[in-house]
Amino acid sequence: MSRKLGAIHFEVGIDTLLVGGLDFATLDPAALPAGYSLSAAGDGSLVINFDGSDTITIDGVTESEFWIA
Repeated sequence: MSRKLGAIHFEVGIDTLLVGGLDFATLDPAALPAGYSLSAAGDGSLVINFDGSDTITIDGVTESEFWIA
């Protein structure tokens, strides 16, 4: 199943991202659980891949910005 949400403003250092019970703010990006991976969109925005075919793109936030807070 694929769903696209409308614009949701994500503020680094304030908002959290929970996927499958995992709080991404507390994870080490170099040691993600099996089935999770990171990539970047063409503009550098963080893309989180999980469950084989699902993705979350955080527009305007790079991987390094997401984990710096």
